[in-house]
Amino acid sequence: GIAAVLIDDLGSLNLRTIPVAVFFWVLLGASLGLANARTRTIEIAAHSRLRALRFAPVIAYGVFLIWYIPFCFNRYEVDKTYFEGFRLHLAGDAIRAAAKFEDALRRSPIDAPSMFYCSVDYMQSKEYASGLRTANALIEQYPYYPKAHLIRALCAFGAGDTVKAVSDINTEIAYENGPVAMFNLGYIDYRMRRTAEEYSALSQLIGNAITSGVPDLVPQSIERYAMLSNARGDTAGALQTLATLRKAFEINGAVLESVAETYAKYGRFADAKEAVRQALSAASADSTTEKRLRNLNEELKRF
Repeated sequence: GIAAVLIDDLGSLNLRTIPVAVFFWVLLGASLGLANARTRTIEIAAHSRLRALRFAPVIAYGVFLIWYIPFCFNRYEVDKTYFEGFRLHLAGDAIRAAAKFEDALRRSPIDAPSMFYCSVDYMQSKEYASGLRTANALIEQYPYYPKAHLIRALCAFGAGDTVKAVSDINTEIAYENGPVAMFNLGYIDYRMRRTAEEYSALSQLIGNAITSGVPDLVPQSIERYAMLSNARGDTAGALQTLATLRKAFEINGAVLESVAETYAKYGRFADAKEAVRQALSAASADSTTEKRLRNLNEELKRF
C-alpha cells in the first residue's frame, strides 16, 4: 500500500497527499498486523509463460516514467522562467519581462500565461507587431482566454489596424462586459474621434458600475463622460448621473473626488463642496487622495 501511494504520487506530483496517504496505510497495516483475522488464499493454476505477465504492469509503468519524467523537468523550467518574467512584469520592466516569457515559450509554445503576459509586455513596450504575433498564437490555442482579444485589440490599434482593433474589442465585450474592455473601447473611440460610440461605451461602463457597486475605472471616466454629455446637450442627464454616483459610492474617496471636480467644472460649487466633504469622511480615502481632496477643498473656498 505504501509503495503504491508513492508510485501514484510520482505520477500526479501532488506532494500534499504523501504524508496523509502514507500515514493511512501505515495505520491500516499496523491494524491488520495486530488482528487475528482469518484469511483465505486462492491459487489459480496458470502456464509458466502466463506467469511472466505479472511483470507487465511494472514494465509498462517504467516505460511511462521514462517518457513522463523529462516533461516534469521541462514543466519546472517553464514555470520557473514564467515567474521570473512575471516578477519583471510587476516591476514594470516590460522589455526584459517579454524576453523571459519568450524563453518560457521556447520550452512550451502553448503555455497560456506566458503567451498572455508576453503579448501584454510587448504592447506596453510598443512592440505591437510582436504583441500581435503572440496574441494571435494565444487566441488560436485558447479562443476564450480572458482579455486575450482585448490585448490583441490594443496591439492592433497600436500597429494602425483600427478595424481589427474594434472587431477584437467588441469580441472581448461579447465574452465579458467588464470595465477594462469598456474603458479601452472608449479610448479607441476617442482616438478615432467617434464621440457617439465613446459616449455609449463610457455610459455603459458607469451604468454597470452603479448596478454592480464595483468602481473600477469609474474615476477615470466621469469627467470625460460629463464632457460628452454636455456636448450632446444632456447636461441634466450628466448631473443626475453624478448624483447617482454620490449615492452609489458614498464611501469611495476616488469616485467622490472625480465627482467633485466635475461638479466644479459645471459651476456647481455647492455640490462640489458637499462631495468633497463626503469624500474626506469616506473610509476608502487613502493619504494621497485625501491630500488632493484637501487641496481641492481650499480651491473651492474661493467660490
